[in-house]
Amino acid sequence: MKNLFHIFTIAIIAISAIYCSDNQNSRGRLNPADQAAQLKERLGLTEEQTNKVEQIYIESEEKISEMRDQFNGDRSQMREEMMKSREEIKNKIEDILHEDQIEMYREYQEERQQLRQERQGQRRQQRQ
Repeated sequence: MKNLFHIFTIAIIAISAIYCSDNQNSRGRLNPADQAAQLKERLGLTEEQTNKVEQIYIESEEKISEMRDQFNGDRSQMREEMMKSREEIKNKIEDILHEDQIEMYREYQEERQQLRQERQGQRRQQRQ
């Protein structure tokens, strides 16, 4: 009975690990399909809008990967390019959205920015 419990526990952990690795990339970010699905739920996107948003995220992921190779660890240069890239992504997504969705998208982006800032603050506190 005890062995069965251990086997069951290990199986649950393995399944969880596989699920997480399928939905997130190596940096813990959601994959493009899940990012698009998140926006679909949050903004009420149509299937066509969702597919276009997913394609934008796929292209941006490829571009970011190229940037990492190009700048080879130069964080300051990469930071500048990442900021430009984020702005391009935002503009491309807003071009797909209806007026009411654009406002909801901007609110969503502000919430995400606040969460990023909070996490950065927590990391700084942990280092000290």
